[in-house]
Amino acid sequence: MQMADQEIRAQEALGLLKGWFNNKMMVVIFRIQYAHIYMKKMKPIDAREQLIFLNDIQHHFSRQGIDHKAYYDATKWLKAFFRVYPEKITPERAKKAWKKLKAVYAGFGLRFPFNDDCARKEINPLRQKQIEATREKP
Repeated sequence: MQMADQEIRAQEALGLLKGWFNNKMMVVIFRIQYAHIYMKKMKPIDAREQLIFLNDIQHHFSRQGIDHKAYYDATKWLKAFFRVYPEKITPERAKKAWKKLKAVYAGFGLRFPFNDDCARKEINPLRQKQIEATREKP
């Protein structure tokens, strides 16, 4: 019970927010990366969860400043992208969506974890050591 009574530290809250954001964004990223597979299957895909998430970050997590307009425009464009997903998605739209994701990450104050070719960027060596330290040893 003590844990519920304790205030959450700012650093811990930031970590939780980043984790929430990255987890939700991974679904968005996978849907964009693999749109061509969904198009081939011609199965209807329910993108409501992505639309709700994008709406939430557009209206409730928008930072003010220079990147505000780019962030707002990117989330607005991505919502339009997922409204017609996957039926009307072309490779060109998927590439544009990828660029919009970068603006969303920048507007949220985070580094986009992928290169332009959709490959994951290398993990910072310090972060890699932290990850390895938290893994269980046999």
